Amino acid sequence: MGDDAFINKCLEVIDKNPLSTFTSEGFVNLDVESLKKILPRDTLDTNEINIWRACCNWAQKESVRQYNNVSG
Repeated sequence: MGDDAFINKCLEVIDKNPLSTFTSEGFVNLDVESLKKILPRDTLDTNEINIWRACCNWAQKESVRQYNNVSG
């Protein structure tokens, strides 16, 4: 399985289990590029409020990471 096939398979699993993904500890640690691949998918089996909450949780964690990078 090539890299693209593996990534697509991962995205399919996320599509079918978005709440498990969004509430996992690892979700808030995703880099922004990974987040950009997941969030715009029309195939996510969830409603927009769950996506919104996941984004808010990620953004909160990201703001802490950014602050820590600046303050050293």
